[in-house]
Amino acid sequence: MKRQMILGIVMLCVLSVGSLLARAEDKTSLELWLISTPIEGITEFFEEVSQRFEADKGCKIDIVWVAREDMYNKLLTSVAAGVFPDIVIDILGQGIALSRRGVLVPVNDLVKEVGEDRFFKGILEMQRDPDGNYWALPIFSHPACFHFRKDWLQEAGVDTKYEQDSEGNWHVWAIDSWSDVLAVAQKVTKDTNGDGQIDRWGLGLQYARTGDTFGWVSHLIYSFGGYIYDYKEKRVAFDSPETLEAVQLISDLYNKYQVVPPDVTAWGEFENNLYIQHPEQAKVAMVINSYSIVPWCQKNAPEMVSKIGTAPYPKARYRFRVEAGQAEALLIFKTDKLNLSKQFARFMMDKDLQVKGIKLSGGYWSPCRSDVLADPYFEQIPMEMRMAMENDKYLVSLGWPTSGMTPELAEVANSYILQDITTRAAVDKWDAKSIVQEATRLIEEIFE
Repeated sequence: MKRQMILGIVMLCVLSVGSLLARAEDKTSLELWLISTPIEGITEFFEEVSQRFEADKGCKIDIVWVAREDMYNKLLTSVAAGVFPDIVIDILGQGIALSRRGVLVPVNDLVKEVGEDRFFKGILEMQRDPDGNYWALPIFSHPACFHFRKDWLQEAGVDTKYEQDSEGNWHVWAIDSWSDVLAVAQKVTKDTNGDGQIDRWGLGLQYARTGDTFGWVSHLIYSFGGYIYDYKEKRVAFDSPETLEAVQLISDLYNKYQVVPPDVTAWGEFENNLYIQHPEQAKVAMVINSYSIVPWCQKNAPEMVSKIGTAPYPKARYRFRVEAGQAEALLIFKTDKLNLSKQFARFMMDKDLQVKGIKLSGGYWSPCRSDVLADPYFEQIPMEMRMAMENDKYLVSLGWPTSGMTPELAEVANSYILQDITTRAAVDKWDAKSIVQEATRLIEEIFE
């Protein structure tokens, strides 16, 4: 057994050295890892990128498609073996984590070349460590927004038109803040058939351990000014008056105002879509979701397309969309091809190229930069898609306001601490203070 183990280790070393030598001899290609998607337009886009870069720079791009759920472990395995790609475009916010292993090159110089002020501030800061270094270059985001039933809101006398403010940002003013949303939710929650039972609800706020739950809970807490950890003061900051105010509203939406259907206990992520988009089963007027509801209606229920509206996430003290990852960001690894890797990164920063990628993605991607969003193409797309893309202006990571995404914060996101806040409020009927204290205790265990 010991002999087999030794032989295995020797073979791994031989393979690793062989791979390194092969890569050292070939300086006319770059290895690029991408997260695989079923969207044909994205495959077409990167094939064109590869062909254009090779024609321009004489450098071939060897694309490796990796399943989203496999990317993290594949990267860790390659880093441990000392054999890793030249470039990775990833959405999991791993730049800071990988920088701690000494395998990445900071991209501060590339950020300055593009112009820091061109990036949406929160998306850029997702890639920044507490010392101010950027470890990934944002390329695309993934749109998400506040969805609402235009027909039901209009029936309740709510104005659902899209309007711009003085700075050019789009709004649906009637549901622009959480106090507005609550007022509208109360108006549309009703018994529509006279049987004495409520069958139309204001909000679909699920409390399962899902990504959708994480999205709306983190958004609400951070929008009130709460956050998880202060990297400047090196302390857990979750137990604050701001977090308490947000959690109290979560509890009140379920218990005091009762604008959320009781059966959300059984909802998965699909039901969060189903109960606003389905022609016969719809029963909620507003949900927070990725930009997937309108495309589903276009394909499966075209009669519903005109009934669904979108808006930026509602504002409390701030207007934030909070994610653990979600920005497609380019990471440059410390290989012998740094010059070529940086040339490719600059190539990917071209505005027109990014607009083309977003077009080909069919709404799966959205801009990370104001100059990209200012392209005339975005004046021509349906307002429902435009509003979802506008929402990326407000995207921040769990590290706000003192850091980008870190391994500790990723563990918080993966531990269901934020999702479980909703269960304690809606099912267990804990008071808001006890909920915040318990979540803080669990967060502190991670940061110890």
